[in-house]
Amino acid sequence: MDWKSINTSFVHPARELYGQGRKKEAFALLDEGLKTQNQDGYIALTLAELLENEGMDEEAKRYYNIAVQKLPMQKWKNQAREGLERLKRKHPHQIEDKNIIVHGDLIIGGKTIISDSVLNRSQIIGSNKVDGSKSATCRNCGNKLNPKDDHCSTCGTIR
Repeated sequence: MDWKSINTSFVHPARELYGQGRKKEAFALLDEGLKTQNQDGYIALTLAELLENEGMDEEAKRYYNIAVQKLPMQKWKNQAREGLERLKRKHPHQIEDKNIIVHGDLIIGGKTIISDSVLNRSQIIGSNKVDGSKSATCRNCGNKLNPKDDHCSTCGTIR
């Protein structure tokens, strides 16, 4: 899909939904875009900006990093880097994990606990290993998830 189609199908509608207060729908649309458009950089940048607006700085940081890696134009890469710099100034020592958006299902012990939710990180810290599994794999690309925060460094999916 070319950049105009990505903007028309994902970015502009998501910003419009967000502006209307339909945040869950906006985030879901951007998540769909990331999944179907191979972690598109402009979709990641848009998601990072909206997450930053919501105070979800750690998640925003992750998507700003994806944007820096994936965006082809220097102008947009710089915009993502500026977002990262804002977050660094806001949290000079470390970005605190306040909230996590769960895209898809949070599965513990083979049971779906929560689907598509915003959680306080303290609600799920360590819960990914409750079922005794050794390491989780990404449901999108099959790579191992980072055991520290249960996200895929390849495609950005959160368990």
